[in-house]
Amino acid sequence: MLSIKSRKHRQSGIVLPLTLIILAVLTLMASSLLSKGQDQSDKAFRLNQQWQARLAINNAEQRVLFAMMVGDQLPGGYQLGDTVLLTDSSNTKLSNGVWVSLQDHAGLVSLSFIDKSILTELVRSYIPGPDAVRVTQAIIDWQRRPENGSQLPSYDDQVLPRNSPFRSLDELMLIPGITSQIYNGRRNLAEAEENPQNEAGSLPELPKFGLRDLLSVRGAESDGINFAAVPDAILSRAFHVTPYNLDVLRRMKQRGNWAGIRRFLASNNISTGAADSVPSSFYTIRFQYHGIQARGIYRVLPRMLPTPRLIWYFPDNFRYFSQPK
Repeated sequence: MLSIKSRKHRQSGIVLPLTLIILAVLTLMASSLLSKGQDQSDKAFRLNQQWQARLAINNAEQRVLFAMMVGDQLPGGYQLGDTVLLTDSSNTKLSNGVWVSLQDHAGLVSLSFIDKSILTELVRSYIPGPDAVRVTQAIIDWQRRPENGSQLPSYDDQVLPRNSPFRSLDELMLIPGITSQIYNGRRNLAEAEENPQNEAGSLPELPKFGLRDLLSVRGAESDGINFAAVPDAILSRAFHVTPYNLDVLRRMKQRGNWAGIRRFLASNNISTGAADSVPSSFYTIRFQYHGIQARGIYRVLPRMLPTPRLIWYFPDNFRYFSQPK
């Protein structure tokens, strides 16, 4: 009788741990399935958001290109009826909720026709001290062909100059000293709307404009810079234009006072040159819809229909190079 009771106690003592183990396994399996289901749901949500952004951005692209093809070309923008699209990286929100920014390449700092003093000042605004001069010289040496068999200096054991023009702006990040942070910047066209109280406080470690937004592989098609299309970031960083004067220039652009812009710059000792109001045919257009960005480079000519995309990034993500090990 005692042996039967003790056997029953031993059986119940075995069943309880087995039950706990089975419950633990089932709980683990259920949590794993829930986690996978949540991941799939998040992925489907992201893909749907990206698809909606693609539709909205493609619609905005057609509207902008139509305005550029049909509207009047101005030194610093395009005008279609009462609508004016400035080509100095100013942001415009279209009726479908897409933010758009147009930039004439004649208003950017060229890497093909380098003005060393302007490029040095621009680089110095990102990289202070003597390193700015070194990085500027590295940008020049990257493209320079050796003369009479001479060897150009190597700035890094793993990165050698190409001795030919940049194939894309992304190659700038191969030059020591140019990080992905200063190359990309904050990349937010709707920053003022999303952070109205603290526009610069969301990502303080990143500049509002990266080098990617202010440099051009091609640059102006004629001698000089089209100052009617120079973005505020270049005017302030490379030419040291004060915030007050930037506001004056912005109001002149909105009124279409292009001759006044030339006189104003000359009065502030900024030499505009012969091409101060000559737009180019190459444009960078940036789009943003609910945080998803796209970027395209176009050549806009009346005889080229439809307007071709020379380069297209969608989504336009943060650019970087993986460092070789």
